[in-house]
Amino acid sequence: MGEEELEEAAELDVEELKEFEREREDILLKLDRLEEKREEFKKAVYDKVKGDYEKRLEGLSARLEKKRRVISAEIMRLKDEKAELGRQCDMIRDELEELDLRHAIEEFDDAAYESKASAKKDSLKGAEECLRETEAQLEFLGGLIGEPVAEEAEVAAPVGEKEEAEKEEAEKEKAEEEKVEEREAEKEEEVVAEKEEEAVGEKEESEEEEAEKEETPEEVPLRPTSAPPGVIKREEFEVERGVEPEPVEAEAKTEEAAVGDAGEEPTLICPKCGASNRPDSWYCEKCGAELMGSAEPASPPK
Repeated sequence: MGEEELEEAAELDVEELKEFEREREDILLKLDRLEEKREEFKKAVYDKVKGDYEKRLEGLSARLEKKRRVISAEIMRLKDEKAELGRQCDMIRDELEELDLRHAIEEFDDAAYESKASAKKDSLKGAEECLRETEAQLEFLGGLIGEPVAEEAEVAAPVGEKEEAEKEEAEKEKAEEEKVEEREAEKEEEVVAEKEEEAVGEKEESEEEEAEKEETPEEVPLRPTSAPPGVIKREEFEVERGVEPEPVEAEAKTEEAAVGDAGEEPTLICPKCGASNRPDSWYCEKCGAELMGSAEPASPPK
């Protein structure tokens, strides 16, 4: 910044500029209200009042334009001041951290540490306050002439506030982690519950199948009418013994006669135990004796 710009900046009256800003904001507010009432009044009256306020606004803008160079020079100066204050804050923070390390290795006792740290914290607090004031002035002056002021460095929070913010951030992260763990635990419980439901369903289906099997009666195999393997048929046995087998027609007639009028099937009487057997039986169903045609068919009861 040149000497001429420094002299102009020194002549800059910030309070006067603040008064300009208040007046301009008031005019802009009146113009907004005037626009809201536009339909309620005659166009000629509306245009006249609006023209008056616009002229006042133009006058203020012209006065500020004359001071634009001075304001721009002040903005440049404040930017340099802001950068210097930022460096001071960083340096003091480094010194505080160095004090913490030296205290940790017991280079000096607690009393000496508290004394040194307290002085550094006071210096840091003052530098941070100056930095915030400088940034506020930069924002104000940039708004006056429509020049945006880029944020070159963030204003660090005071030491106590910084520690509190870090603590809150850590608590938030911990809470988020707990929520994630809770959601995972809930998902695992849901999976286990689904598996248990599936197992119960399968067990119930198995029990139903078993019950159906128990209710269904087993088929009893029919007793074979033919002689078991290895047993000689009656005709073959009689032929081997030299006995002439009875004609089939005679047997049929005997059976028909035995049936009689009742139409009931005749039975063979066992010669050994007297039990009744079916006419096609070769062995007594009660004692197992061979019938061999020795038993006569019994007449059905009348």
